[in-house]
Amino acid sequence: MVIILLIIGCLSLFVSAMFLNSASKRIPAIIVSAVIMVGATTMMVLNYHSHLGMKQVTTTTTRTVEPVSDKLPIALYQPLGTASNEEVLMYRSSANGKVKHTPADENISSKMKFANVQSLTMTTKKTTWQFKNGFYHSLFLWSGMNGTLVKKQVTITYPQEFVKVTPAQMKKLQAALKSANPASQAAQKQALDMAVHAQLAQHPQATAQQKQAIALQVQRQATAQMIKQALAN
Repeated sequence: MVIILLIIGCLSLFVSAMFLNSASKRIPAIIVSAVIMVGATTMMVLNYHSHLGMKQVTTTTTRTVEPVSDKLPIALYQPLGTASNEEVLMYRSSANGKVKHTPADENISSKMKFANVQSLTMTTKKTTWQFKNGFYHSLFLWSGMNGTLVKKQVTITYPQEFVKVTPAQMKKLQAALKSANPASQAAQKQALDMAVHAQLAQHPQATAQQKQAIALQVQRQATAQMIKQALAN
């Protein structure tokens, strides 16, 4: 509507100045046209710079995602620059999906969170500018300001056993795993099996689902320790 008012003001000003011969009609018409044109322009500027008629609305969504590796408990990330605390987090939308990463943008931040959970979740908190009511929506209908992003924070929550790893560290870890001799791998597997059995023995009344969760936690803890040792060498 404000754009229509601006067009009407401009056309009215032109018609008043060019085609009204009577000064008693031309001068008031020019003043009214100028007021409409300036008023419409001012509202457009205030809407763009000061978000006139708008409010901030925050929405939060959470969904389950998959880690980059289905075998190693790693939280893969890439630091942005050397002096920044910002990070790009890597994940997969599904078990067989391609590796994705959180956006790298000045209005978008990403962070890791570790908790007593079994699976990964991604929580997106998004704040946008929205019109306060239907009047302002109609007034600035074609402004393109509705839904403008203010800020967005993406948080991926990992199980506590997961280890933060950069792509460079991931390459080092993969090289260490490839160079490990079969005897060492067999010994690690045997030690892991014994640790799982020891933990399960302490929970004889556990259900099948609880036993699976216990075994998964022990495996992740042992693997995480192995990852930390490999990266420390």
